Amino acid sequence: MSNVSNRHGIQEFKSGKSVPFSGQRLIRVMYKPDRKTKIQKYQSVCVSVPQITEPLDCDTLDKLNPYILNLLREAQDKIVKSMYEAKNGDLSSISDEDISLSSIIQFLENENTGGRLTKEFLISWFNENVQDNLSIVIAEKLGLDNPSDKDWEKINKSVNGYRDMLSSLSGGAVMYSRGQCTALLKCLEVGGVDDDVNKKLVNRLNNMMNPPAVQELLSLE
Repeated sequence: MSNVSNRHGIQEFKSGKSVPFSGQRLIRVMYKPDRKTKIQKYQSVCVSVPQITEPLDCDTLDKLNPYILNLLREAQDKIVKSMYEAKNGDLSSISDEDISLSSIIQFLENENTGGRLTKEFLISWFNENVQDNLSIVIAEKLGLDNPSDKDWEKINKSVNGYRDMLSSLSGGAVMYSRGQCTALLKCLEVGGVDDDVNKKLVNRLNNMMNPPAVQELLSLE
């Protein structure tokens, strides 16, 4: 990996050791052994790359425009479907406002963050973004280069434990110990996702470990 060149080296991914350079983000390409053949297709690797921060120029936006339009159309499709299902199949019409740009933006925001982070949404988010990477890391920690079906049962049980604890953060009353919070933060780090959901979970866990003082809560300082 490099932070001084326009070429960025691919490195073997090592749990707890592979980190991005300052100001960059880490792309992880993760693989785990096939459950039947026990063969891992490729080695898990990573690469530190610069963040996309520069504003997009007009030429770039013009080139992206067809893909943006497709994204908007797909969002409209999903909006209509969700409205139809919400009416239990008894929807007779929709309005321009229902599928307007402002409605699409709101829909995309809710889809990305889950609106209020429900338990069901967090389980789905975990399965999509964290599960595979975490399975690989746990197998590595257990020294299982070629996990058997019995090994996978143990790995999956551990992964499901993390999933259940993270999804429980949807509730306001849940509280974890400092050690549990640290473990869950490492779990999120393994996932390598930098979206709003991850940020909300990280903030929740950090606040759980470092609750504000009573004076701060009462605004007495």
